[in-house]
Formats: sequence, structure tokens, C-alpha cells
Amino acid sequence: MTCPFNAFLHLYTRSDVEQFLARVRDHLAPRGVFALDVSIPNPNELSRDPNHAYSCPRFRYPATGEMVRYTERFDYDYARQILFVAMEFLPEGRPKASWVTPLAHRQFYPQELEALLHYNGFAIERAWGDYRGAKLDRYSEVMVLTARARPTSRTSRAVAAARRAS
Repeated sequence: MTCPFNAFLHLYTRSDVEQFLARVRDHLAPRGVFALDVSIPNPNELSRDPNHAYSCPRFRYPATGEMVRYTERFDYDYARQILFVAMEFLPEGRPKASWVTPLAHRQFYPQELEALLHYNGFAIERAWGDYRGAKLDRYSEVMVLTARARPTSRTSRAVAAARRAS
């Protein structure tokens, strides 16, 4: 089972994470593997000025074929660990046709994610710092994990099921 391309970062609360991981456990084959990837919080992005638009390279917008200027604004909520990004698109020659796409990503630090997986019944099998299998280290921008459900007793499974039903 997979949770690719930062999808896990759309789980904003511990309750969201616990409910999601419970569903993964429920649907994972007995010897199945759960794989996910998340970007690692970048202190430089988290401390950016939310009033400043950071320029990105222009690109050709796929739906219309026109060139679009693109900027991003970052606003980090430290208490909830959510990075809000406003992606601003401005078609060249048509300033009134601009639009903004909001994005919100919960920031999970590597040790925090390891603990969340552990306390929700998973054991990490492998952890990489990129998509080519490099070691996860202090310079990694992404964390790629595979995990398996830890065996549980019949009693603890029944308690967990009752807890989820309430």
C-alpha cells in the first residue's frame, strides 16, 4: 500500500494520523508493506516572510499553453506545524486572469513520524533520504519509508477495533 507524493502531509492532526494509520493496518495484507514519502521540514522555508512573494521559474501552463509567471508565499503556523503556501499564477499579458492555489502541508519531523508509526502499530523497515535509496541524513530533503504492521495479540486488536468504533 502506498501514500505517495506528500499525501501524508494532508493529515493535520494526531487524530487524522491515527485514523488514517488504523485504516492502513485494516487494509494491509498480512505480510504487506506500507510505503510513503514526505518532504522533511526546511527551516529556511518555515521562517520565510509571508508578505514576500518568492519567484519561481516561468513555465508553460499545460491547460492553455500560455506562459505563466509563478510565485509562492509561505506562512508557517508553528503551533499546528502546518506550512501554508499560496501559489500565485499570472498569465503573461493577462494580469486580470491571475489565480491563487492554496496548499497546506503538516510538517512531520523524522523522529516524530517514526514515533507516530510506532505507536500506531507499525515498524519501519527501511528509510531513505531520496528516491534512489540514499541514506537518510541531515541533508535529506525527503524521507521515503517502508513499514510493516507489527504483530498484535487478538485482545489488543479487539480493543483497538472497539476504540475505533467509538
